Amino acid sequence: MLNSNMFTLTIEDNFLSKDYCTFLMNYIEENQNVACEFSSRTVLNITKNIGFSELKDMLNIFARKYNSKIEWFELVKWPKGAKHDYHIDISSSKTIFSSIIYLNDNFLGGETVFEDFTITPKQGRLLFFDGINNYHGVKEVISDIRYVVAAWFERLDS
Repeated sequence: MLNSNMFTLTIEDNFLSKDYCTFLMNYIEENQNVACEFSSRTVLNITKNIGFSELKDMLNIFARKYNSKIEWFELVKWPKGAKHDYHIDISSSKTIFSSIIYLNDNFLGGETVFEDFTITPKQGRLLFFDGINNYHGVKEVISDIRYVVAAWFERLDS
């Protein structure tokens, strides 16, 4: 874990099993008809989907260590050529943390970048970080498809 006054980054490998990652990738492929297209990415909001209560519970258990809980989360498909320039996550006035779970790593590019370092995707890996105060982005996906779970968190007392 990297931690300073303005930055928290926790990396937890094997947060999700390979089988669960495969299930989530198949789910977004099978439900693209109800997903939205956003900046060349396919986004499927699963926050209120009762079928994902196990994933929500896992994320909330983890987030409690940081006095937070899920605000919302989504499955995201990043095709070849997709990227996201440096930004901060101002998703709502309640948001305090962000996370990414890599569902696969059989693609080139798509690394998560912060101003001073880069995180390489690894299937099942969770990144939990202060996305509000720290610029971050996603390098261009060079080949194949990058799949992630993206989540945003608010304070427990919200």
